[in-house]
Amino acid sequence: MFCRNCGKEIDDSADVCIYCGADTERRGADTEQTVPAAVLKDLPEKPKKINAFGLAGFIVSLVSLFFTSLVISIVGIVFSSIGIAKRKQSRLNGFAVAGLVIGIVSFAFLVVRILWPNTLLSMIMETV
Repeated sequence: MFCRNCGKEIDDSADVCIYCGADTERRGADTEQTVPAAVLKDLPEKPKKINAFGLAGFIVSLVSLFFTSLVISIVGIVFSSIGIAKRKQSRLNGFAVAGLVIGIVSFAFLVVRILWPNTLLSMIMETV
């Protein structure tokens, strides 16, 4: 049978789920018995999901550096921001922060390049 709380397969004769401690269908939820704390302590912790938005934001921000597109850098910033907002529910959160930083740097570089292309080019040429 499967646990109605966590969905994992458990023994048909189990009174409680060995993964999450929830009552099974065999044992009514209204009974007074509880799972001993020692048993609950030994249960494996449910692993957190990978921060997909943070990872996607990091990759898109890296791509924006090479393809120099404002739209791509904005998408990277948005994905990374969503990833940062979901950091408590997931793992690999460093990618979200790195994606946000890279996206902002890429965006700033592109804005400067678009607004002052001749000024930057003339400054570089004067130093050469």
